[in-house]
Amino acid sequence: MTTHHTTASLRGKKQGLTNVARQELRKTIDEIDAYYKRISKLPKKQFHDLLVSDPSLSEYQQVCLHNWLLAREIDLASLKSSSIRKMDKLLVEEYFDEFAKKPYDEEIRVGQIRLFSPQILPNCTRPVTFSVVANWDKTDGDELKLIAPYGRYPEPAMPGEFRTGRPFEYSLCDPNFSVLCLWNSYTVPTDVLTKSWLIDVVKEDELDDAWEVWKHVSLGGELPTRLAERVGPQILSKFDPREAYQKEELDLLRPILKHFLSRYY
Repeated sequence: MTTHHTTASLRGKKQGLTNVARQELRKTIDEIDAYYKRISKLPKKQFHDLLVSDPSLSEYQQVCLHNWLLAREIDLASLKSSSIRKMDKLLVEEYFDEFAKKPYDEEIRVGQIRLFSPQILPNCTRPVTFSVVANWDKTDGDELKLIAPYGRYPEPAMPGEFRTGRPFEYSLCDPNFSVLCLWNSYTVPTDVLTKSWLIDVVKEDELDDAWEVWKHVSLGGELPTRLAERVGPQILSKFDPREAYQKEELDLLRPILKHFLSRYY
């Protein structure tokens, strides 16, 4: 089967269609999902080769997806080793022990890169850094900030992940700022963010580009052409391995959502 549209792009076309057209589109989506379900049962390398060769992807997107899948496999393989997991846990604890000696940097500004305290993400298995992307209006007297975390892999996994141009280092604890995950952004009261440490500041053009990507994935805005090869490829199906990755990253930051909901609901 040859697929020239992804299920994600097809699902986005449902609005405004007639019932007959909706049924035809649903049939097409189901056929694509059935295809990916079938190939997902093949040996992993063969499955990944078929994903990467999907004709709906550009050459850049194919290379990007190939590199992301490779990094993901290396990561998952290391998690299977109990000795590596124990070492990783010790390294993370040592990393935060050093930061615990420093006071929090409580002045929160747009453009900052910050490190979350374990008080905010107590069950986090790695240090999580984030960018303060924008200010929102005050709500019930609280100033709100839009934040987005930095990713764990050197390549953007999907359209909502933005390649910042910063270098990537394969290290569990040393912060990496090469991929910003704007699909996983949160609106957070400023006082919650005071439990974090200032790491760096982004340049104005990098912040502007991040805002454009956020508008693209969150509001449906058009992505500027210059950014087309700085974001990841679309997810091809619900059987795409990036679906599991998305769930992991959402679960990682779920405590932030609880902070917000407990404040306003």
